[in-house]
Amino acid sequence: LPKVAGYAFTTMQPQLGAVTADGGLSSITVADIPGLIEGAHDNRGLGHNFLRHIERCAAFIYVVDLSAGLGNRPGIRPWKALEVLKAELEAYLPGLSDRPAIVVGTKTDIEHTSRAAAALRRKTNLPVVTVCANEARGIDEMLAAAEKMLREAEEGEATRE
Repeated sequence: LPKVAGYAFTTMQPQLGAVTADGGLSSITVADIPGLIEGAHDNRGLGHNFLRHIERCAAFIYVVDLSAGLGNRPGIRPWKALEVLKAELEAYLPGLSDRPAIVVGTKTDIEHTSRAAAALRRKTNLPVVTVCANEARGIDEMLAAAEKMLREAEEGEATRE
C-alpha cells in the first residue's frame, strides 16, 4: 500500500513509461520524477534519490499546478514553482536546466486557471501547454509539443556534431 501523508510530493519512486510518437512509428521513454521540492539539491525530501535519475534525461516537461495559490488554494503560484524546479536542477548539476523543455500547466478545469496560464506564459520563455487530466483535455497538444521539442533537440544535436 502507498504511504499517505501531508508530503509536498506523492511518489516515492520514479516511474518509467513509454508514449507512442510519430503516429505510432516510434516511442518516447518518459520518466515521472516528482518530489523535487525546494532544497532537493541539498538532499531535502527525496532529493538526490530523484535528482540522480534526472541526469539521464535529454529534455524536461515541467508540470505545474495552475490552481496552486488561487484564492484559498494551497501551494505556490505556477511560475514560482517553475523557478524552483529549474533552480533545483541547476543547483544539483550546472547546465541541467538548459536542456530542452516545455511547461505543462494542469487543472484547467478549475476556475481562473486560464488567467494563471496567461501569466505563466508571460513569465517564461518556454512553451506552455495546458491540460485537464480529469477531462482528458489538452493531452494531444501536450504530446505534440513534447514531440516537437525532442525533434528540435535532436536536430540541434546533429548540427553540433
